[in-house]
Amino acid sequence: MYLAEERKNNPVSLNTKRKLMSVFFNFLISEGLLNGDNPVKQLKKAKEEKTLKTLTDEEVNSLIAWLKRQKRRNNSFYTVRDYTIFVTLLGTGMRLGELCNLKWEDIDFSSQRAKIFGKARKVETIPLNSKLLSELALWKEYSSDSLGKLPEYVFTNIKGERLGENGTKQVFKRLTNETGIKVSPHMLRHTFARKFIESGGDVSVLSKLLRHSSIKTTEIYLHYFSNTLKDMNEAHNPLNNLI
Repeated sequence: MYLAEERKNNPVSLNTKRKLMSVFFNFLISEGLLNGDNPVKQLKKAKEEKTLKTLTDEEVNSLIAWLKRQKRRNNSFYTVRDYTIFVTLLGTGMRLGELCNLKWEDIDFSSQRAKIFGKARKVETIPLNSKLLSELALWKEYSSDSLGKLPEYVFTNIKGERLGENGTKQVFKRLTNETGIKVSPHMLRHTFARKFIESGGDVSVLSKLLRHSSIKTTEIYLHYFSNTLKDMNEAHNPLNNLI
């Protein structure tokens, strides 16, 4: 209570100090210097606020530039595939499982939409950006030529077998190791949301794009990116040029 109310320690600091105190009291008990149970057990852990890890614009640009260089230099099945995986996640905010289960028959290039299987296998339709569709069309042709036929799933291994979640995570692990930029599929989902909000997108529309069951889940992004919104309001407020 003292640390939280008087010293104004944040939840992370409180839990760190709680852990250190617990170790200290366990030592006293083991040495026979204190009788009874560890008093720290009675103290509940402070609730830590979850953080949404996103990529900065500079990091996104660096990662895309690196993937493009690899694609130009090698022009291999894997370099083209990995680049397309990255831009698909960044351009849609898809979940990892949704990406891995995406089939070519689910993509309608004429209507610029894709059918995906969300949480609890719920079928939903999302719009696809025209630039992303161009990249997917190139990958479709490349994949078909490389494998001798068009595979069922959009993202596969060199044998045409569906690329699973673990395999996709390995793609991002290699990307992190090669570039020194920590990146994961879910970080791209958060980055999609951040960029959408920064560009002035409506939170109710974002909620539909991310396929959240409740808009309250989407509103969490507004909380985390409130400083960005404040800065944008300061820079673009209509009163700036009126008074």
